[in-house]
Amino acid sequence: MVYEPWNASKKNPKPFDLDLGNFLDSFSIDLQGKPILAIKETSTRLDYIRAIDNLLSGVKEPIKSNLIWIIRNPFHVYLSEVSARKDWWGEDKLEHTSEVFEGWARKNHHCYFIAFVSCQKIQWHLHFI
Repeated sequence: MVYEPWNASKKNPKPFDLDLGNFLDSFSIDLQGKPILAIKETSTRLDYIRAIDNLLSGVKEPIKSNLIWIIRNPFHVYLSEVSARKDWWGEDKLEHTSEVFEGWARKNHHCYFIAFVSCQKIQWHLHFI
């Protein structure tokens, strides 16, 4: 499992135009004996969606690719971000206030539009299981 490859490291950002081979090298992934590679990425930036699209578009037979798109409840996304900011990003005193929520909403109001537009663009990757 590769967890948020493009979003995880602000100090050492990865290029957005990686094909599968470069992706495996860039993240030091060894697939020896592993039948599945799972990648979890956020869709808060269009660049992240383009990166996943680029990666999936380059996958050729005999390798198969699938995309599972999860659209979360916006309030759950807010709660998750506040938790991450407290646990991982050094804001351990952060509290749920109207100011924190309004700041999050202003910063993320475009995300659901991006998800909708991007779903249309990469629709051919979608497989329902």
